[in-house]
Amino acid sequence: MSDAADVTLAGWGGWPRELCREYRPHDIAEIAATLNVRSSANFIAAGMHRSYGDAALNAGGGVIRQRARARVISFDETTGELHAEAGMTIAQILSSFLPRGYMPGVMPGTKCVTLGGAIAANVHGKNHHRDGAFSSIVSGFDLLTAAGTTLRCSRFENTELFWATVGGMGLTGIVVSASIRLSRVDSAYVAVRTERTRDLDDTLERFSADDARFRHSVAWLDCLAPRGRTGRAVMTRGDHATSAHLPERLRARPYAVPNQAAHALPMAVPRVLLRRPAFGLVNAMYYALRRSSVDRVVDIERFFFPLDGVRNWNTALGAAGFIQYQLVLPLSASRQGLIELLDAIATSGQTPTLCVLKQLGPADAGLLSFPLAGMTLAVDLLNTGDALRRLVERIDSIVVKHRGRCYFAKDAMSSAEAAHAMYPGLGAFRALKRTVDPERVFSSSLARRLQLLDD
Repeated sequence: MSDAADVTLAGWGGWPRELCREYRPHDIAEIAATLNVRSSANFIAAGMHRSYGDAALNAGGGVIRQRARARVISFDETTGELHAEAGMTIAQILSSFLPRGYMPGVMPGTKCVTLGGAIAANVHGKNHHRDGAFSSIVSGFDLLTAAGTTLRCSRFENTELFWATVGGMGLTGIVVSASIRLSRVDSAYVAVRTERTRDLDDTLERFSADDARFRHSVAWLDCLAPRGRTGRAVMTRGDHATSAHLPERLRARPYAVPNQAAHALPMAVPRVLLRRPAFGLVNAMYYALRRSSVDRVVDIERFFFPLDGVRNWNTALGAAGFIQYQLVLPLSASRQGLIELLDAIATSGQTPTLCVLKQLGPADAGLLSFPLAGMTLAVDLLNTGDALRRLVERIDSIVVKHRGRCYFAKDAMSSAEAAHAMYPGLGAFRALKRTVDPERVFSSSLARRLQLLDD
């Protein structure tokens, strides 16, 4: 059986913090033995702990870490098909395959995500409106079930289990290896266009009119803008750069990304700088300095993973931690819903430290997958206890009212009642869970808080 120790764990937001029994297996046999012995009441798999809340926590139960299992099993140079152990990260994939002209066609906002985690959360990137979620590049995976058997799951084998596991937050079993299709790219750079918008209507109009022209699209939103400018944004769109886009100095080595070692903040951000007036000034300065530009060439590290350049930015926001609430609203309800949400945040007294808006394309068949055709807003909020909970309750009610949903990979405070209203596929998920895991070997703090499993 694998090494084990009682440790206090937290997600990326630093809250909640929970005592869990952590296991660190080196191979599938050790994982299976850990499940068989049942030295913990139940288990959840974990990778890099980059989900924000309690999705990879299991208070009083077991957490099975997969970071040590990151081996390439096979790669087909012709098709771009990569088969690897589930502990391999996006960063490791890029390090090995970008110099050969390949990269994942869907990438989240951090490269510190394992294959298993990317499948469990069905992550998405700035190109969902064009290319869909991570499920779109997953050919299949091997799932270790509660019974100790390993099942191959794909669109053609164990199909129901495939679509329950994609976005299923690790509750159907443990993904031990996966096959994904890497895409050919002409360089390690992106040709980027930046635009400032006047207000929310201008922002939404530009998403609607122009997004189809760009593979990648995202907007930083000013949640603390002056009255009349609510929803003003800095929009960033881009496409993978060809040799014609690259300056002469980069054409000889188009896949060589400049060395950008992650730096650490020397101290926590002073509390005075985390108050609304200070962030209002920071937002105003950022908006003023981000002038419009056309086809500026940026390397993929800075374009896709800007926050990875600061190792400890999450802990710098204070010991109490923070949450990220990410939601999506159907296109037909996006404008009114966003108006209500921005007003709720503005009048709450809470400090939004970061706010990002993107357009998503159609939903896939995942029973608990987050994306649907509409606008997704992600907002970071400092943990202020009961005051923040009241704001989350208000946000939940707005999202439910407009038939949207929150993202379980980011969630830390939503209610079970709201979650059940947001996910119509939850009943089918529970029914399949009863079949493949009747004793609920796999569980998590998030699953119990949101009552995702049978009572």
